[in-house]
Amino acid sequence: ATYAARIGKGESEIDWRRPAGELERQVRAFNPSPGAYTQLGPAALKIWGARVEPQISGAPGTVCAVAADSVVVACGNGALRITELQRAGGKRLSAEAFLAGFNLEPGMCLGGSDG
Repeated sequence: ATYAARIGKGESEIDWRRPAGELERQVRAFNPSPGAYTQLGPAALKIWGARVEPQISGAPGTVCAVAADSVVVACGNGALRITELQRAGGKRLSAEAFLAGFNLEPGMCLGGSDG
C-alpha cells in the first residue's frame, strides 16, 4: 500500500504567477476532487477544464480575453484558456453556460491579493 498525505485546501488554490503549463496540470490533477480553485472577488471559483495558451501574456490573474466558449487568464508564463468552471454554491458549467449568467470582462482579476 502507498500512503499519500491529505491534500490541503491551499494546495488546490491556483497561483496565477506560476507557468500556464503547471496550472493546466494542477487543474487536471485536482479534477474531480478537491478541484482547483481561485478567487473571484470574495467567492471561490473552481476551474474544472483548461488548456495552455502560450502566445498570450499579461499580468498574472488578469482576464485577457472572453470568448463565447472560454475565458483566457494570464499566468506567470503564457495564459490559461478556461473551458469549464463553477461558482461557489453553483453547478459545474461549461464556460459558455457560465458566461451566459455571469459577466466576466477583460481586465478583471482572479485570485487573492498574492496571486
